[in-house]
Amino acid sequence: MTFEFRLYRIFTVIALFFAGMLAFSSLAALLMTGLNLQSLILLAVVGSCMVHSILSLYLQRSIMSPEIHLKESTPSRLRITGIVMISFSVLMIFLIVSYLNTSPVAIQEAMEKSNMPADQREMIASGAFSGMVKFFLCICILFLLTATMSFRFLKVYKEQNDHTDHIHPEDDNLML
Repeated sequence: MTFEFRLYRIFTVIALFFAGMLAFSSLAALLMTGLNLQSLILLAVVGSCMVHSILSLYLQRSIMSPEIHLKESTPSRLRITGIVMISFSVLMIFLIVSYLNTSPVAIQEAMEKSNMPADQREMIASGAFSGMVKFFLCICILFLLTATMSFRFLKVYKEQNDHTDHIHPEDDNLML
C-alpha cells in the first residue's frame, strides 16, 4: 500500500465523518424550516458528499482485494457524486476566500444595512465566526482532495480490473 493510498484512506474516513455531520445538520435544518428549497438543495449536495465517501470505501476495498469487484454502477455513481463534491467544494472555497478577503469595515456596513438581529451581528463581528469559516475552508479542501484522489484511484481500479479480467476469464455470470 503506497503512501498516497493510505492518505486517501485517511481522507475518506475524515470526509465521511464531516459529510455525515453536515448531512444530519442539514436534515435538522430542513425539518426545522419546513420544505425550504435552500435547505433541500444543501441536504442533497452534502448527502452526495456522504455517498461519495461511502463509495470511496468500497473502491478502496476493491483495490486492496482484487477478487472483490465493485458493482457495475459504482464507478459511474462515484464519478457523478465526485463531480458534485468537487463543484460544492470549489464553490464554497471561492465564497470563503472572498469572505476572508473582505475588510471588516465592509462586513460591518453590510450588517448595518441588513435586517439581521443584534445577536447574529455580534456573532459575525466576533472572531468565532471567522474561526468557523476557516474550519469550513479546511473541510472543503478535504472534500476536494478526497474527490480528486478517488478519480485517480478509480483509474487504478479500472487498470487492475482490466488486467485481472485477462488473467481470470472464468466469469460464469456472462454465460447465458
